[in-house]
Amino acid sequence: MEVAAYIINLAAKKIAGEATDDELAELNLLLLENRELNNSLKTIFAAWHKVNFSNTLSGKEIEQNLDLVLKKIHQKINPDGTLPNEPLQNC
Repeated sequence: MEVAAYIINLAAKKIAGEATDDELAELNLLLLENRELNNSLKTIFAAWHKVNFSNTLSGKEIEQNLDLVLKKIHQKINPDGTLPNEPLQNC
């Protein structure tokens, strides 16, 4: 698995609350090495937290939001597993 796809998978685990402490530490290190992806994921994490932890959505709605975001991110990954040079927008 290419680095970008691997980072996205770790980020998905983080958002879903399923990442281990080791995986979170690895994600943080990988994001430090990948500034473009780091900036995009910071935006996604902040928006995710704001929308999904405002106590206005059900668990099912939160899960549907996660599925939608991950599908959009995976669509932007190049066939070789890398991300395009432009920021991830409209996720």
